[in-house]
Amino acid sequence: MNNYQLTEDEVVLYKGEIILSGEQEKSQLFFTNLNIVFVTTIKNIFSSEEKTFIEKYPVEEIKIYKDEPQIKINKNVVEIYLKTNEKSFSFVQKNELNKFKNEVLNFFSGKTTAERKAEKIKSGISLVDNTLGIDSVKVVGDALKNSVGNSINKGLKSIKNIFKKQ
Repeated sequence: MNNYQLTEDEVVLYKGEIILSGEQEKSQLFFTNLNIVFVTTIKNIFSSEEKTFIEKYPVEEIKIYKDEPQIKINKNVVEIYLKTNEKSFSFVQKNELNKFKNEVLNFFSGKTTAERKAEKIKSGISLVDNTLGIDSVKVVGDALKNSVGNSINKGLKSIKNIFKKQ
């Protein structure tokens, strides 16, 4: 893993190629259950020597505000706010951005993306219900039932009328 050794109780949740802000070389990003790790290997252009630099931050170093990790995304640039400093980078492949973001949110919330979205929808429905004093799920269900039921009845009547004419 590019000179970074996982500890016995550490697992990789995300691995991807990034470019650290202010750098030209590609780096590897590892997000594990214990650390966020940046591994940069620089090749000497005059020899076959390589130097590897490893920056490792415990996940507890990521600042949390209102139960959300302080990771800001602006287009393809990611900023991670740590207790001791900030790290900024962009992904080599843009589609990796959402994979990384989802893994971080899953880790800190303990919930999958689907579970988090379902909670948002439920809280929105609850807000509407409390504001209007209705049971919106029942109202929509009844409307669909009546609409679909009426449509089926009209369709059946039309079919009966066609057969009566024959």
